[in-house]
Amino acid sequence: MPREMIAAFGAETTCLRRPDVIIVCMFSAFTDSILDIERALVLLGDMVEKDVVNVMMACIEGNDALADEIIRFDDEIDQLDENITWLAQEIFANFHPAGGDLRFLLAVPKVSANLEIIGDSCVEIAHYLKKMDGDRISALDGLNFIPQFEAVVKMLNSAISALIERSSRKAWRTMAILEVSKGAFLSNLREITEGGLETSRNNIVNLSLIANALHVMACNASDIAAAVVYITHGVDVRYRRQKIFDNLIADRPPSPEQPRPPAP
Repeated sequence: MPREMIAAFGAETTCLRRPDVIIVCMFSAFTDSILDIERALVLLGDMVEKDVVNVMMACIEGNDALADEIIRFDDEIDQLDENITWLAQEIFANFHPAGGDLRFLLAVPKVSANLEIIGDSCVEIAHYLKKMDGDRISALDGLNFIPQFEAVVKMLNSAISALIERSSRKAWRTMAILEVSKGAFLSNLREITEGGLETSRNNIVNLSLIANALHVMACNASDIAAAVVYITHGVDVRYRRQKIFDNLIADRPPSPEQPRPPAP
C-alpha cells in the first residue's frame, strides 16, 4: 500500500510493519467515511425540510420575505449536494466496497439529487408565489395545500430515517404515503379545472404549478425510500412498487425478485 495512502488514513508509521494494523486502520477509515456521508445526508435532509416548512408558511401567509429567504438558501443546498457526491467518489477511489456498502454508495448520489430536487421545488414554489397578483391570500385559500405539504414532510423524515437505519419496512411505509399525497394533488387539480376559483388566470396557473411542484417533491421523497429497498435487497422497485402493492392487496405472493412490503 502506498505510504501516502496510509498517512491519509491516519495510521502511524508502525502500520508499515504491521499488516493486521493496516487492515484495522483501513476498516476504521472506511467506516468513518460512510459515517461522514450519512451525517451529510442527514444535514441535507434537515436543510431541505426547513425549506419545505418555510415555503409552506410562505404560502399560508403570502410572505414575500420568506420566499426570498428560500431562494437565497438554495445555493447552500446545491453546494452540500455536490460535496456529498464528491465524498462518495472519494470512497470509491480509496476503497473497494462490496455488498450493501456498495449499493449504499451507488445510491448516495441519487438520494442526494432527490433531496436537491425537493429543495429546487421549494424555490420554484417561492417564485410562483411571488408571481401571483391581487389578493394572494384569498387565492391560496381557495386550495388546500396543507395535506400535500404534510405528506412531503412526513415522507422526507421517514425516508431519511429509513436510509440511515437501512430499514426496508420503514421505506415501504414511506412509499405508501405517496398515495395520500397523490390524492391531495388530484383533489387540488379538480378544484382548479372545475373553475371554482374566483381569481385571475395568472393566479390559477401559478396555483397549478405549486400543486405540481408539491407532487414532484413527494415523488422524490418516495424515490429515496425506494433507494433504501435497493440497498437492503438489491432490487430497484421504483417502477414496480404499485404492482407489488397490488399483489399484496390481492394476497398473491410477489415474484422472488420482488421484496414483499411489510404489513402496516
